[in-house]
Amino acid sequence: MINALRADLDKLTAAFAKFDCPSRGEFDLLKNRVDVLENQLAMFKKQLDALILKMKGMKGGAGASGAGAEQGQVDAIIDELKKLRAEFEAHRDQVIPNLNDLNTTMPTKADKSDLEDLENRLMEQMRDAIAQLLA
Repeated sequence: MINALRADLDKLTAAFAKFDCPSRGEFDLLKNRVDVLENQLAMFKKQLDALILKMKGMKGGAGASGAGAEQGQVDAIIDELKKLRAEFEAHRDQVIPNLNDLNTTMPTKADKSDLEDLENRLMEQMRDAIAQLLA
């Protein structure tokens, strides 16, 4: 009987030797990784819930949950934007006529090469006049 049990035990040992199972260290490593992932998932869910609450607060207005911006702050920002828009339009209205004047007068102005040509012609005329006087 003991020999039969011994033979069965040897068969089971051989069967387990063929069976590829993770070691205790590998199992603990996997368990730790799953725990970390579960903790990160829980953290992301909390952050998502907080963002959803903020979004609901922004949709609901100032008094809904306190998560959105206060109406006074929003009004102040809108007023500043209106002032900035008015300053921009005033500046634009002042600059556009100047630009239009520049666009109309610039084509009639001489550029550097025109001035150099004029200088060369005047110098030539002066040389000719001096040459005639000395001759």
